[in-house]
Amino acid sequence: MLIVGDKSLCSTIWAMYLIDRSSTTIKKVEIYYKAEISGLGAEISNAEFEEQFINLPIPISGHSFGLKQDEEIIIQGENIIDGISGATLSVNAVRKLAAVALQLAKHVSEAGNR
Repeated sequence: MLIVGDKSLCSTIWAMYLIDRSSTTIKKVEIYYKAEISGLGAEISNAEFEEQFINLPIPISGHSFGLKQDEEIIIQGENIIDGISGATLSVNAVRKLAAVALQLAKHVSEAGNR
């Protein structure tokens, strides 16, 4: 389990990722925030948004996660996350946190194999 955080517009967003080290896939996501805007950034903690990260085949190099907003891909990546209209900063923070969590999982896994 990895817990990572990043600043958003209104507060720090914390995300907890349960990662399967053998397959380097995210098995569970829980997102926590304190002061995101109700109806916009606060939607990042909805199960529908969090579930987009579950069981994706994730490469550890390049851009693991891209972003689609209003049916347009605005950030290229191996796995496209459907953003929340009006909450681009919050969604980008969570997308980046997922990539950081996977990088950390990779390093932990490699260190355990030495």
